[in-house]
Amino acid sequence: MVSKKGRIEEAKRNIEELSSHEIDTEQTIKEIQESIHLENLGKRINLFKKPYRGIIFIGIFVGIFSQLTGIGVVFYYSSQIFSIAGFSSDSSMAQSVILGVTNLVFTIIAMAIIDKIGRKKLLLVGQLGMVTVLGLFGYGLISGNITGYWLVALLVSYIAFFAASQGVVVWVLLSEMFPNVIRARGASIGSFANWVVSALLNFLFPIVIGLFGTTLAAQQLGMGYAFIFLALVTFIGFLYLKKYIIETKGKTLEQIEKEVLC
Repeated sequence: MVSKKGRIEEAKRNIEELSSHEIDTEQTIKEIQESIHLENLGKRINLFKKPYRGIIFIGIFVGIFSQLTGIGVVFYYSSQIFSIAGFSSDSSMAQSVILGVTNLVFTIIAMAIIDKIGRKKLLLVGQLGMVTVLGLFGYGLISGNITGYWLVALLVSYIAFFAASQGVVVWVLLSEMFPNVIRARGASIGSFANWVVSALLNFLFPIVIGLFGTTLAAQQLGMGYAFIFLALVTFIGFLYLKKYIIETKGKTLEQIEKEVLC
């Protein structure tokens, strides 16, 4: 921002102070100025034409797969989920609080380790963890072989995996992965895709559960299949992200730009 306003000397000092390794300040300033110039020209760019179309679609799917893990469903319907799993309404509320605390704790942990581990590795480990616990939760409801507080433990584990990966990494990626020339619009589109899918899932979830019937056994069956579906799409998300997401750890925005548009 200071470079954008013409405060070059202040920008140089900030770069030198914030950099964790030796950096060519003059070259970095030059790259930033070039990218800012492109940003001013970028308002007329069609995002869905080459060379930006690919990275735009990746950003959209990053947002979509974040919600297809079912995080919104778990938080919005946690009390109902625990009730259908066989818990009383009082204990269901207490368990919902546990989920919220778990989310907070593991979000803080993710913020502390993301620059050490890397965005992509953290994201993929979290995806696989969520696939496992979502699948086990669905299997438990369908078969009856996993019950009681084992189900609570699975959902707590799910929240921990999400908060330590998708919950933090997605928003970091959306702020880093786009070239300067389209960053604002690209991040907005990715965020928009995230919230549209969230709204659709939260709207459809109780309807899908209701299709199986109104008895407790029927609702458990419906919810079990819903969680199996979430596990499957989360695994598809893992495969997609593994193939298309680049690691942005330790790279300048200008380096990332060159990599994603090559």
